[in-house]
Amino acid sequence: MTHAQFETREAFLSSDWGEAKARAWFGDAAVDALPRYVRGPNAGKPKGVYVWTKVVRGGWVRCPGLDGGGYVETRRGAIIERALYTLESGRYGRGAGTLLHRLDQDETLADVQARELRHALERLLGDLAAAEEKIETAERRLAKIDVKIAKDGDPLWADLRAEQVARREAAERDRATAEAAIAALEAPEAVIAAERAELIRRRDDLADMPAEFDEDRRFYDRMIGALAAA
Repeated sequence: MTHAQFETREAFLSSDWGEAKARAWFGDAAVDALPRYVRGPNAGKPKGVYVWTKVVRGGWVRCPGLDGGGYVETRRGAIIERALYTLESGRYGRGAGTLLHRLDQDETLADVQARELRHALERLLGDLAAAEEKIETAERRLAKIDVKIAKDGDPLWADLRAEQVARREAAERDRATAEAAIAALEAPEAVIAAERAELIRRRDDLADMPAEFDEDRRFYDRMIGALAAA
């Protein structure tokens, strides 16, 4: 079997085409966060690099870390990865610097943000469980300390009790914080509506762009339709 062939290209965001592509896929917020040229012919333009990888020819891709040692690439002609980098200038000229965002095929920044939101929710659920366990532990210890205080009245037990009360209160605050954050994240209708509005805005921004943006427009139409059906 022949080996797959890939082509990686880049466009500086100082060009209208590069900036338009970056905004189409990564959104205005990501591009507007980049530093800007302050002088010269590119004054006011963002300092960034849009990089994309296309499958030129399908075939075998060797990946020693995968089961079987690789996979068969069948997506000929597809752009399978898009990335946004900072722009760095050095001894050998200008080029991509720090990776800011990376998208797989048919993935938008909204998809990445939704995945990060799910991961954040998982972390918060873990924080909530840990806080509840600390509360239960403090309450068990308080019950034992109260028995000791009732039995011998040693002042030392009072100090230990105050310490456990403080730990329980801290854990209760942690629980309240986690619950509030979880409630804010668990708003699927609002999240979907915001994602759909952002995709519509990006698609409409491409309305006056040339035919080479047709692929991007069709992609956004598919994503908008999928969110409408969700």
